[in-house]
Amino acid sequence: MTEVSGYVGDSVLLELQLDDRLPGLFPQVTLYTSTGAVEATLDLLDRGAGLYQVNWPAVLGQFSAVFLTYTDAAHTTLANYDPAISRVRILDAEAEAQRVWLVETADVVTAGTQGEALAAMAGHAGRHTVLDGGAGVPDIVHDVTNNQLQSARLRVFASKAAADAATLGAADGADGELLRLVFDVANYVAAPTLTPANVVLQNARRSLT
Repeated sequence: MTEVSGYVGDSVLLELQLDDRLPGLFPQVTLYTSTGAVEATLDLLDRGAGLYQVNWPAVLGQFSAVFLTYTDAAHTTLANYDPAISRVRILDAEAEAQRVWLVETADVVTAGTQGEALAAMAGHAGRHTVLDGGAGVPDIVHDVTNNQLQSARLRVFASKAAADAATLGAADGADGELLRLVFDVANYVAAPTLTPANVVLQNARRSLT
């Protein structure tokens, strides 16, 4: 069984490779939810040499993708192939980024001043936070191909009203923010100084898979 992962709104590639490399057939894939409901049924395109593919506009959830191969375009006669199954996991990019901040901060810095600053942030997190891509970048950025966070910034505010009023992509320190945590695409390294006014992890990388 193969596994496929992606994010909500991505065009996720679903593919079937026939062992005998036979072209000219008509595979179809049906995606089932965890409760057995049919989410989508899609016809695969013949790419040659027994490879068949289709792109699916992903929605949130975990799915079983069942591939059946037919001899005709009307999908009435099954070819002599066993069904193939893939497990498909589609995540919400913003929720996953929030999980990075709120669950996995303990392994990023050691105890002491930096840890205390992050602990202060965690005390506000989930209540008065805004997640964006950084100064001048309203949305978080992720690498679709590698399913990795590219850049994101978590900003913490003193109240829900202040967080709701904050502008996505605003300058660092704007809108009365108390704290912020910034990730970018290099290997993660804690900045030398983390204070309640400016909590920053420079050169941070975290896989979202």
